[in-house]
Amino acid sequence: HQPLGDDDILIRVHASGLNFRDVLLVLGSIPWTRPGFEGSGTVVKTGSRVTDLQPGDRVFFGCLDGGSFSTYVQVPVWMACKAPADFTDAEAAGISVAYSTAIMSLMRFGQLRKGESVLIHAASGAVGQACIVLAQHIGAEIFVTAGSPAKRDFLHEEYGIPRDHIFSSRTTEFRDGILAVTNGKGVDVIVNSLSGDLLQATWAVIADFGRFVEIGKRDLLQNNYLTMR
Repeated sequence: HQPLGDDDILIRVHASGLNFRDVLLVLGSIPWTRPGFEGSGTVVKTGSRVTDLQPGDRVFFGCLDGGSFSTYVQVPVWMACKAPADFTDAEAAGISVAYSTAIMSLMRFGQLRKGESVLIHAASGAVGQACIVLAQHIGAEIFVTAGSPAKRDFLHEEYGIPRDHIFSSRTTEFRDGILAVTNGKGVDVIVNSLSGDLLQATWAVIADFGRFVEIGKRDLLQNNYLTMR
């Protein structure tokens, strides 16, 4: 590995998170980088300026450039966090990407506030569930989509989301359903990962002065267009 920087830590990896991004990489759907974007392990060495972590600490971490499928990883200290004692290594390894994405989407860019509404697509996935947890913590009204009846049942039973706020992510029916429930207003914040016609339908339910956060790659890489009415 590279010489340890003053603000870096060296981690012995216990578990690596297998993210949907890794699947897209292997399928060739997005440009190639090293797979492995998150994991958990034990700190074995710290740089001279690192004060909040020390050798022996159990951490979960992100690898922005990939490479967590390794025996050791070296990352800046801000990319790691102490793992709660009651988390297994596998549980801790799957936290970083999903929750970082959710925090950036809803809190940093979406600026979601208590009493506002949010639409979370593919909500039974890792990022979707993280967004639900954050939105419930903030106190927002939550609308979700998922791809199968089993996934939609899961969202109702696990997170208590009302049935009339849960839609399929495979058809455009959610557009009319959400507009009906919101009396034509639409939703204040959207976290979108759908593409093509489903992206267009999602764009149609953004409220005036709403915030549309795109976390998908397909339309971006294909340089597709949005209707602007």
